[in-house]
Amino acid sequence: MALGRPTDVTAPVAVVPASPEALPDDRRFWPQLAAADAARFGAAWLGLQRHWIEGLSSALLLLRTGSTTLEPVASVAGEGPHAASLQRAAEAALAKGAGVARREADGLIAAYPLMLDGAVAAVAAVRVEGASEPEAVLRGLRWGAGWLRAWLIDRARADDQPSLERARTGFGLLAGALQEAGFAAAARQTVTKLAQLAACDRVSVGFWRRGHTQVAAISHTAQFGRRMDLVRQVAACMDEAIEQQATIMVPTVASAPPHVAREHLRFQHAAGGGQVLTIPFFAQDRFQGAFCFERRGDRPFDQATVDLLDAAVHLAGPLLEERRRADQWLWRTALDATTANLRRLFGAGHLKVKLVAVAFAGLAALFSQLTTTYEIAAEAVLEGSIQRSLVAPFDGFVSSTEVRAGDVVEAGAVLARLDDRDLLLERLRWWTERQRYQLDYERALAERDRARLNVVQAQIEQAEARVELLDVQLARAEIRAPFAGIVVAGDLSQAIGGAVARGDTLFQLAPLDSYRVTLWVDERQIDDVANAAAGKLRLAALPTEPFSIRVQKVTPVAEVRDGRNAFRVEAELEEATARLRPGMNGVARIEAGERLLIWTWTRTLLDWSRLWWWRLVG
Repeated sequence: MALGRPTDVTAPVAVVPASPEALPDDRRFWPQLAAADAARFGAAWLGLQRHWIEGLSSALLLLRTGSTTLEPVASVAGEGPHAASLQRAAEAALAKGAGVARREADGLIAAYPLMLDGAVAAVAAVRVEGASEPEAVLRGLRWGAGWLRAWLIDRARADDQPSLERARTGFGLLAGALQEAGFAAAARQTVTKLAQLAACDRVSVGFWRRGHTQVAAISHTAQFGRRMDLVRQVAACMDEAIEQQATIMVPTVASAPPHVAREHLRFQHAAGGGQVLTIPFFAQDRFQGAFCFERRGDRPFDQATVDLLDAAVHLAGPLLEERRRADQWLWRTALDATTANLRRLFGAGHLKVKLVAVAFAGLAALFSQLTTTYEIAAEAVLEGSIQRSLVAPFDGFVSSTEVRAGDVVEAGAVLARLDDRDLLLERLRWWTERQRYQLDYERALAERDRARLNVVQAQIEQAEARVELLDVQLARAEIRAPFAGIVVAGDLSQAIGGAVARGDTLFQLAPLDSYRVTLWVDERQIDDVANAAAGKLRLAALPTEPFSIRVQKVTPVAEVRDGRNAFRVEAELEEATARLRPGMNGVARIEAGERLLIWTWTRTLLDWSRLWWWRLVG
């Protein structure tokens, strides 16, 4: 905060006589402490200080007259020889924010600042002749600062009274408008209250639409025709005020800025020479409407009334605009929003909106030309191109096992053995029977019994057939690998001695050098998958190594997987490594041609929108 110099002061500065003989009794000063004028109050306050502080020869009182300056309002001895010293002492107290005192050759100079609402509101500086104590002088200034504080608070309260009155009026209007159910009722309620508040004969409100104002409500009138001469003239006055973005009053006052008031003068003449006041209101970055106030000629609008109405209009106007927008048809709201956005885009100002629009236009142009390879993601499982199941050749028991799932075996390697003791005993029995039949055959041959020879010959052949069958079964009791590969399923290590039935799958074997990939493609993308389409496969076990694949077959049957329909697609793995194993899972991406980048990003949303719309409208 700066100090105003005495030479810069245009307001009167009260000067208190320096001679004690010229001072009246201190009781003369007490009534003047209630004066509203700063000079009279300052003179009274310094006069009292002159009586209370012994030896006071000169003094200076500065009060805050604005938001940032302290101006002198009263002094003792006026422009005496010590005026500059008092000014410097006041500046020192202001800079320090506390009382200061310093001795001089023939006296003492002290200054004390008064703080109010966190800022310095006043500074008093005095010069005392003689050998006075600094603390006593500062104590006297602190005691007198209470009167300064009270006067400043009273003046601030008086200055705020018009603002409080305007706020009270505005909130009353807002409450009345909010209580009404619709826009028309809220507008009538507002203009009627304004007419009562300002003692106006008529108050109208209108809103700017398509280049001119449409009157929405007139006080004390429920219905009115749009083509009435009164309505047209009021609308013309509102147009005139909105186009100039200024408050217009006729008859005008000398201190008012010049404005074109042709329509107001015409309306005033038609109304019989009364008073017309039009105040436009601002909402949503532009002037949206205006209020027109009418009075008889013998009751002109004073400045206090104009200020009050201006505050009320700028509170009620935006609220009514919001109510109007809320009550209009949906298509009208959309049209207004589109018009407002176009006005921001192509009108003056709104640089950010224009920059955003240019950025979006640039992105649209970029995405209309930028293409990428459209890829279809699908879950994938690696399988052997051939997968052989090894089953139990007969009913029996597991005798031993050599491998389990995951083991790599060579062609002909024994995988497991079944218990063959029952088969050996059965073979021995039939071999014994054959030998017995052979003896019968020789005996019948010696006896030349041809009928018996034929019977025994058949029994021998039957026994030999049973022996050959048992030999085959004994040979198959050892489960051997038909080719080199990996055991992908089967573990009999925990089933030794367990029973198996003929046809039970014991092992599944797949080769290590030939694979195929089974893909599960979502039904929404299956139409984009073509035979011989190329793609890439990444396995969970080898995520850093992509493998090339090529589609071989699209199965036209959907299956449910993880709660969604998916089609089985078979693809060929173009190259293999020794680290691959059947059963590995991963993700494959199938190439489906070049498409616009924005299309690939929004395809799912577009498809969902089409289905939703079709479901909605049928």
